Amino acid sequence: MPDCLECKKLFDLRTTHRAGKFCSLTCYHDYQKKHRYQPSKLCPNCGKTFILEYSISKTQADRVRFCSRKCAVEAIPIWNKGLTKETDERVKLNGELVGKSRKGQESWNKGKKGIYSPETLRKIGEASKQTAHKKKVAKHDKFVENARQRQKMLWQNESFRSRLIATFNSPEGKVKRATAAKKRAAVLWGNPEYKRMMLKKLAMGQHRKPNHPEQMLDIILTKYFPNNWKYTGDGFITIGPYMPDFTNCNGKKQVIELFGDYWHVKGIKRWHQTELGRIMAYNSLGFECLIIWQHELEDEDAIVNKVRKFMSSGVRK
Repeated sequence: MPDCLECKKLFDLRTTHRAGKFCSLTCYHDYQKKHRYQPSKLCPNCGKTFILEYSISKTQADRVRFCSRKCAVEAIPIWNKGLTKETDERVKLNGELVGKSRKGQESWNKGKKGIYSPETLRKIGEASKQTAHKKKVAKHDKFVENARQRQKMLWQNESFRSRLIATFNSPEGKVKRATAAKKRAAVLWGNPEYKRMMLKKLAMGQHRKPNHPEQMLDIILTKYFPNNWKYTGDGFITIGPYMPDFTNCNGKKQVIELFGDYWHVKGIKRWHQTELGRIMAYNSLGFECLIIWQHELEDEDAIVNKVRKFMSSGVRK
């Protein structure tokens, strides 16, 4: 860990540090202001003493004579100011050379009167827009390439890479990312248009509803409990953040959830994905929930008795 030449503090050496001698760019510039070549000069025009900027090299400083552009213009006037070809031979010769170089060439605006025609203005505008767009795209591509190069340079630094990985895998980092993801999801799903679009994609996409176990349960419910249960797992009916598979349509606040033997046992990750967690979640919203497991569909009579018992204890809306 070297010492900073300016502030004398210890710092971890990174690839962004100038020659490994300074802890930051601020210290680098402060050090340059104190130790770089900064001569004082006398302006021959106004007689003012001025000090050159520290960023000017020694070679450039030797060529500087005046303190400002105004003094330079006043001290070195234009050589042909006030001269005409009748009074000065050099002006006459220069005019003859320019005339010979353009001899036989027509002026670009010859014959044009007043402003441009609408068609010409339109073409000029389109060309200007295309040029501006190309410059904007080139600037953006250059910015992206520079950003990639900086990221690549930082990632090659072992110290920076180890700190970044440790921060990413730390409990605080995981909690921070999870909180940010929940906020983004809450904002997106709070938009009715976004919610409708996502539910439509879910219903028509690769997770097609209803699946085979849900179709089997729907047949049983339709056979033994007609006009009592409606399939709502397509997502167009929601209770809080949940989409029940079957909802009572006969005046009771009851729902039925069909749990797969794999996804709700081995693939479980959160409390509301468990049987007790889902029942408590619906109870907090004022609904009764019945959980039917996929393996229970093999015994049709057991399913019928379970649903009949559940319906007898239902609460009216």
